[in-house]
Amino acid sequence: MNETLEKIHREVLQMTRQEQLELASMLIAVDEPEVSDSVRREWEDEISSRVLAVEEGRVNGIPYDVIL
Repeated sequence: MNETLEKIHREVLQMTRQEQLELASMLIAVDEPEVSDSVRREWEDEISSRVLAVEEGRVNGIPYDVIL
């Protein structure tokens, strides 16, 4: 790892978990194709709907270790 990346890595380790996740999201977005606001909203609605279904017990999740 070059010196600049090592410096950034040290700084990231000082961030809160939430800040680290926000940074990761921004970095991932750099490589993603541009998505319209309407498509983004539809995906957010779908994700929220699925999370709610799990929370309400209408569907059962599959444990991560079973998927592997």
